[in-house]
Amino acid sequence: MQENDPTSHAGEAESRFENIEALRALAVVAVMLFHYTAAYAPEYLNFTQAAWPASHGYIGVELFFVISGYCIYMTAERCRSLALFWARRFSRLQPAFMASIALTFCIVTYFHLPDRQVDLTAAIANMFWLPMFRIAPPVDGVYWSLMVEMKLYVFFGLVFFAVRKRGDPLAWWTVLCLAGAILRNLDVTMNGGQITRATFSFGTFVFPYSGFFMLGMLFYRWQSTPLWLKLLAVPAYALCCIGATESTTGRLLMFALLPLSKFVLDWKSLRVPRPVVFIGFISYPLYLLHNNIGVVVIRETAALIPFTYGRIALAIAVSIALAALVSVAVEHRFRRRFEEPLARALGFVLGLPARLRPAPAR
Repeated sequence: MQENDPTSHAGEAESRFENIEALRALAVVAVMLFHYTAAYAPEYLNFTQAAWPASHGYIGVELFFVISGYCIYMTAERCRSLALFWARRFSRLQPAFMASIALTFCIVTYFHLPDRQVDLTAAIANMFWLPMFRIAPPVDGVYWSLMVEMKLYVFFGLVFFAVRKRGDPLAWWTVLCLAGAILRNLDVTMNGGQITRATFSFGTFVFPYSGFFMLGMLFYRWQSTPLWLKLLAVPAYALCCIGATESTTGRLLMFALLPLSKFVLDWKSLRVPRPVVFIGFISYPLYLLHNNIGVVVIRETAALIPFTYGRIALAIAVSIALAALVSVAVEHRFRRRFEEPLARALGFVLGLPARLRPAPAR
């Protein structure tokens, strides 16, 4: 049975909420504009005239984390086991991730994009998430946020299913966010961030990004959340904003995600133009594909389209077309094929301790 879950891109149109798609569209467009106008030197993009920089568009990633937190908690509540939760979240990512790796690797290799090429071994390693452990370089730098997501699924799943029968998972998560944010900020202030840098690939992936997931979870649970927990979440989130960037403007904009996302996520009857819904619908593969491939388009069309914004528009159009292809041909078509066998395999592995435990003596 198809769950009525806006995290499910395999669902029917009525199971999707346009307010969530609008936020996803805003997030991915912000990130795209950041990469096409501010992330690279003009000479790298072969710009004769620099574009107006969308310098804070990177905050779209944090907005994605807020949306993800909202949907993750919804998914967890509807899963009967940790194995099913992990299987659903992994299968949400994996098909489009593999297709995007293959497309990006082929295009970047063919056009010899400077400083962005990896070998075939690294590309295959990316499909198995090895950049998460710094074993291989990422095919595209934007994959860092996918590594955060995957670790978040593992950690939050453990917390949720460990405490849900005898406590409030959101309360535990909020306390962990607050403690982690305090420790991380103390490390940066007093120790120059040495512990943070040394453990980033293992432990501190949770902080500061866990606070953005926490915010989405809080909004999903808003009506049933006690006042004390809401009041605790605000300073925890503020500290996570401080830890996420050194820019004062960036911190303020990140904190502004609190009222913005709360307003939009509460507005379930929101209706937005079809093109916005479409961009939200393909936002995941669009995020995966837009960076390196878009940069290739911008660089390679310098002689054909000297106008800066014309090349940016073409990069956006090409990225959207490829994302739509991956979304329709791969993301929705193969999700169930990943989910069901993976849920069975994870259920078997997680059930091994109980099976191997000696039977009680009679």
